[in-house]
Amino acid sequence: MRLRAKEVVARGVDGKGLALEAEYTDGGVRIDRLFAEDLAGARLDVTGEISNLFSAPEGAVAGELDARDLSGLVALAGSIFPDTAFARHLEKAAGSLVPATFQGELKAAAVGDGTDMTLRLDGTAGGRRPSSAQISRDG
Repeated sequence: MRLRAKEVVARGVDGKGLALEAEYTDGGVRIDRLFAEDLAGARLDVTGEISNLFSAPEGAVAGELDARDLSGLVALAGSIFPDTAFARHLEKAAGSLVPATFQGELKAAAVGDGTDMTLRLDGTAGGRRPSSAQISRDG
């Protein structure tokens, strides 16, 4: 699939300069490029591949985020993940996280019927430069 749009509004979030080049086959997705010049105040550039989306996902997605305003992404996260700790924490912390510039990678490895996930972020948030952050989740 190849999609390009000058402007998009979805779930109340505005996006400009969007491009998606991806393929969905056999329960997996390959993202050759997901790019947004301005997605709710953030520039985003992502690539990667995840297989077994509906059972035990595995693969990796990597990209860059450059955000001056997280309010749109907070709104998007709240609509996709309503009433979750993730959305509440992001909303509470968003003001202190900007400006934010990150390079990150999400890795997923199938383990039995579940998935081990690791998120690695390197960059700056709120003008501070953490060396890096790594978050893991089993199952």
